Amino acid sequence: MSEVHIFGLDHFHQNLETKCATPAGIADEQRQKADLARALREIIDGNGVELIAEEGKLDCSSLGWRVAQECGIDHIDITMPIKEREKHGVKTPDYDHEETSRRIAYKIFEQYMFEQVKTREGQIILIMCGRRHLAGLAQLFRAAGDDVRPYDINDYPWYRGIPAEGEEGVTGYKREA
Repeated sequence: MSEVHIFGLDHFHQNLETKCATPAGIADEQRQKADLARALREIIDGNGVELIAEEGKLDCSSLGWRVAQECGIDHIDITMPIKEREKHGVKTPDYDHEETSRRIAYKIFEQYMFEQVKTREGQIILIMCGRRHLAGLAQLFRAAGDDVRPYDINDYPWYRGIPAEGEEGVTGYKREA
């Protein structure tokens, strides 16, 4: 049995590269990413987390890796590689065009993430994943008898979403529903 903390987030905020273009957008993006890093460190410090298992964008530097380095803990990438996706019939990015294929792909991704994390049985683990995987992963780990503690980025007051930018700077936000 493991203690598993699952943080459902918006992938936009876990990538280290800046995606915004305006000074106001860049500043907003950096503030939200700093607040996310602080929230992750609080979970790590408050619970004795030994490992960050991170699902994110393929081949991108990640906030989870950087936080793990700063905290002196292990980090593993649990993002399903393209070749593994193809073995399971998931065509990337085509799976994401329809709700039915997306749901099927998410179940496959979640099973893969679950199996990758279970290789580290017995540790206190922080999983960082897209928030759409939060419920599915929590269900898999609970069914395996693990102590599961979910966190949803939407519950944090500093999370506003992906900045929408215009000539005046940030004009609004796109939030995961």
